[in-house]
Amino acid sequence: MESPHIQETICHLDILQEWLTTHTSIMERWESKKYFGFSAMMQSTHYSTTLAKILSISMPIQGSETTGLFSCTGLQKLDNLVNRVKSQALEFLNQVLRYIFEKVTSKVKVTSPFLPRCIQFCPYLIKSLLSVAARPDIETIIQEEVYSEIIVEAIETVVLFAGEPEFQDELIKTFRPLIVGVGLNLMRTSKSEMTEMLEDPDAFVNLALDTCDKQKSRVIKTQGARLVETLCDNVDGAVSFLTLFSCQSIALAFDPQSGAIASISAVQENFYPGEYF
Repeated sequence: MESPHIQETICHLDILQEWLTTHTSIMERWESKKYFGFSAMMQSTHYSTTLAKILSISMPIQGSETTGLFSCTGLQKLDNLVNRVKSQALEFLNQVLRYIFEKVTSKVKVTSPFLPRCIQFCPYLIKSLLSVAARPDIETIIQEEVYSEIIVEAIETVVLFAGEPEFQDELIKTFRPLIVGVGLNLMRTSKSEMTEMLEDPDAFVNLALDTCDKQKSRVIKTQGARLVETLCDNVDGAVSFLTLFSCQSIALAFDPQSGAIASISAVQENFYPGEYF
């Protein structure tokens, strides 16, 4: 039986979800009309503040793990609703950011109240991604649609940040754990993909091709690849690090004398500081 407090929280979250659904739909219509209304939205202190508050919602349930942006309390109904609300909030934010970063000049960009909010949000977002990707049950979590959707949107936000100079200081500090702990970790072949390889090889091959090429499929695996690619394109030292990590991982994973293959965790612990995992 849910407590009155949790029932009240769920009621409030339902209202937030309706508000976000309505506004996301409006933004999509504006986007189809050559970004009608986006110039006013990007200058709205009200909306930038509201989205920041929604994305900072936390559920302090005793005994539950804290993963920042992502709700993992163990109360499925509550977690699903919180994550769905935040996923929609990130989708809304990403629509605004694409306009700010791609459609207006740098002089106009710096006048938007969304920019300082996002600069504050960036470390929290990255820490949350690293935290959820390091969970031992991450492979199980990402099979659930709600978690998959919010992680995809969160990675999309980091990808948008990566192309802008205002976020470079934070990304220079965190690109190594982002590449290994999030990008490569989420690109691993899952058990469901192994089953698909046997039962539907065409779909398996199409996903593999998309992962290596355009990343048009908005799924965990392709977004992990997109994150790695974007960091390599935009952050100094990322390509060198990824090359070194890949070469040394292969050397550590495979012992040519015994033919033994080490586990991924063993490779990470030997090559990369444990504090990142």
